[in-house]
Amino acid sequence: WSMIVSGIAIGIGTFIFAGPAIIAGLSGLGGLGAGTVAPLATMMGLFKSNKDINPAGVSTEASSNHRQVNEDSSFVLGRFAGVFDGVGGISGSERASTKAREQAIKNINAYMKKFCEEYINNLTPDQAEKIIGVILAGINKTLVNNKLGASTASLTYTGKDFVVTANIGDSRVYALLVNKQTCKKFLRRLTRDHNPLLEYLYETYDEPSANKQFDTIMTAAANSTNLVTDLSGYPDMYNLATRLDPTGAPQSKLETYLKILGSITKALGEQSDITPDIKQTKEGNNIIFLKLAIFTDGIHDNLTETEILSILSKNDSNQTITDALVKTAIKTSQSKGQRAKSDDMTAVVFDFNQEKEDKVTQYDYKSTDLPTSISVVNKKQANKYQDFLNRVFGIWDNLK
Repeated sequence: WSMIVSGIAIGIGTFIFAGPAIIAGLSGLGGLGAGTVAPLATMMGLFKSNKDINPAGVSTEASSNHRQVNEDSSFVLGRFAGVFDGVGGISGSERASTKAREQAIKNINAYMKKFCEEYINNLTPDQAEKIIGVILAGINKTLVNNKLGASTASLTYTGKDFVVTANIGDSRVYALLVNKQTCKKFLRRLTRDHNPLLEYLYETYDEPSANKQFDTIMTAAANSTNLVTDLSGYPDMYNLATRLDPTGAPQSKLETYLKILGSITKALGEQSDITPDIKQTKEGNNIIFLKLAIFTDGIHDNLTETEILSILSKNDSNQTITDALVKTAIKTSQSKGQRAKSDDMTAVVFDFNQEKEDKVTQYDYKSTDLPTSISVVNKKQANKYQDFLNRVFGIWDNLK
């Protein structure tokens, strides 16, 4: 597949230096750039007209343990977005996450150039799922074959009333939703961490029951300020902690809980046959998506989901929101609380159902090139390649 992709086209994305933090977003109508905020819509901020564009926000901060190296990487490109978090050593992990990001952008640009941006912006959930799966498979193959290290990955594709998420490791995707009848906003985690607890639950329960129990425990952990007290009431968590540390001393138990929650069992680049979790989520009759948020674990390890919901719900620009998420996570990481964890932190936030612009740009903090828009291919050219796309998907199905 990687050979097929490289034969389709070479992406034409370009990059711009944006200071110590990455500032990534969609170019607005009339040439809005990174960090530029258009007026928000009225009606309680829930709906937007064509002119109301709130660019994506992306903020990142290196760990206080290694200020000169940031192991996180991220991008926003059209309806695709993602974050990567390198694992397994500082030098190798930075290389892995950066390469994963570069290849994701290259492949998405190739799709856009070959099949036209309008076509890519109107994929079905199944088509989006297959494209994301192929992109991750190609990234994994590159990392493994070139021994570039390992990285987590969380990718999204947003359709008109659905989102497709793919996840390997413990980076996360959250959705901010609203009930149209009550106007109440709430948070939903769309990805599932790959960690020892989930593997343990699979030993005991069937898959649906294991996933449900895992989500229950992880939600409790995500909002806990005293992990030992709050999680010891869950027999599965307690039994796994006892298996890993039979002594059960208070401080030792806390360290064991943190190890269970903070370890991962899957990552891109670790083995050739890695399988991501890919999921389709659709809006309900009275429930609509407002925003999507993609985090590396430095954010959600330091913030409770209650704190995340509070920040996401504010009627601020997406860049202001991501800056607030990182700033609040840093403050927690420097405290003496149980959730405190020094780590690289990256937050990506964007509106779900905003009008998509004709021009797409992406930004990279390591380059000084000026952004260049991707030209749109007309519908006749898109139709011309429909048969080819079907054949590509057929090859993917056979490989899968």
